[in-house]
Amino acid sequence: MIDVIVFAVLAVMVGLVSIYGRSGALRAAGFAGFVTGILLLWFAALGLPRPQYLQVPRGTVLGYHLDQPKAIYVWLMPDGSPQPIALELPWRTDVANNLVDAARHRGQAGDSLKIKSGRGPMGLPTKPIFYVTHAQSLPPKASPR
Repeated sequence: MIDVIVFAVLAVMVGLVSIYGRSGALRAAGFAGFVTGILLLWFAALGLPRPQYLQVPRGTVLGYHLDQPKAIYVWLMPDGSPQPIALELPWRTDVANNLVDAARHRGQAGDSLKIKSGRGPMGLPTKPIFYVTHAQSLPPKASPR
């Protein structure tokens, strides 16, 4: 959702520059930016998988598909969000192996497959990490006496 807002604001700002700019080159560049912003807004509204460079949020993996030479597609419910999103991660064998291993280690029915972004040596985001969180068992029932 934030992508759509950013592209819409960008398109409006550049559109205003194209209308009120003084030089012809500035107006032409503003119009080109306006068209680009509208196309990006349209692309973001299609619901296609987001590329990884837009940020991989923490969340629960609802499903995945491995397209081996091309990409890893993940259907994700971000933490704190009511809507799932689709992600397109670039193909990396180590990330795919991590995803498959984590999915295999789900033992109980309530276990969840989670994703988080890894961090590099200077705190920069790196490849995503998949892991399993185990369901908490309920306390034993006490019978009334």
